[in-house]
Amino acid sequence: MARMSWVGRTALLTAALLLGGPALPQSSTTTQTFQVRGHPDASVELLTDGCVVVNGYPAKGTPKLLREGEKTTLVLRTEKDQTEDVWVLAQTGSKAASPTACESPVQKNFLVTLRHSPEVSQEALATSFNVLVAALVLALLLESAFALIFNWRVFQIYVTGKAWRTPIMLASAWLIVRTFNFDLMAALMAAYYPGAGVKPGHGWHTSLLTAMILAGGSAGVNRILTTLGFRSQLIKDEPKEELKKAGAAWVAVKVTSDAQARVQRTEVTAPANAADIPVLVGLTKARKPSLREIFFGDSDRVPTSGGVKLDADKFYQLSVVLPDKTVYDLQGTKIATHADAPVYRFAPGATIDFRVTLSSAS
Repeated sequence: MARMSWVGRTALLTAALLLGGPALPQSSTTTQTFQVRGHPDASVELLTDGCVVVNGYPAKGTPKLLREGEKTTLVLRTEKDQTEDVWVLAQTGSKAASPTACESPVQKNFLVTLRHSPEVSQEALATSFNVLVAALVLALLLESAFALIFNWRVFQIYVTGKAWRTPIMLASAWLIVRTFNFDLMAALMAAYYPGAGVKPGHGWHTSLLTAMILAGGSAGVNRILTTLGFRSQLIKDEPKEELKKAGAAWVAVKVTSDAQARVQRTEVTAPANAADIPVLVGLTKARKPSLREIFFGDSDRVPTSGGVKLDADKFYQLSVVLPDKTVYDLQGTKIATHADAPVYRFAPGATIDFRVTLSSAS
């Protein structure tokens, strides 16, 4: 055989690189290339014909020829830890010409690409998008409807809105889910795993999870849409992070007294010893509020729930005054006037609850 020229070798190498598979010797055999998807530790069927001869073995995995009557099937058995794509080269034809060749052979090259997880179909994506958009609309409608109650002055005065919001929203979302048979969880499972036999609306547990998602509000549904790539991410800080960025702290004072007490607060200029005044980050031995205080607030606390927003870069004096004009600092110590109260400054994002126990007879 004449030696291949430099130009011929270059053309052959270029064709092999473009094909993505191994370079084959020049011949008159027809060559076909296929891409097949497989999974680790599984068998993938490549072809069935009258004659099949393997002439190119993969780096990983085991090709097997399964004969049934006059037909032969080529199967690749992949390994458990196999992740890289592999090539399998086979010669096929209607019948065998010899043990290592077929009549009128066709060279078929198979690129087997491995995937660890099943790919999501376009139909599943379309279904999930429609279901999630419906959930977003329902969540927005729930929020708009109950804003009338949650923003009602009477509701804000007599109950602690944040404590009641969750059970009210959950009960309402559950009622809507059961009334309209809107089972978000079951619908998504049926879309992504059609072979699992999940039927929407036939399970109280999936309906309850759907109600919890709707009760979480439009922000929760939007987070699902963002995670699935249907919407771009909108970054929103948590309340405490927003408080830190605003350079503020939440401060509240609870006074236990026989008489009605008055809490006073004065903003003062930075004193001469400002550098020596420590930044208050928090208090230890904080008592957890009772269920009554959580749901109905605490009339001995200023404010009854939440806290007063104070600037972290400023200095404050706080004191408690009884009806007989007696003044106490926040440690319960009697002082002459409010001007004698200690000076405080607070760390950004701090939430401080002072507790003072007084008696009008003291």
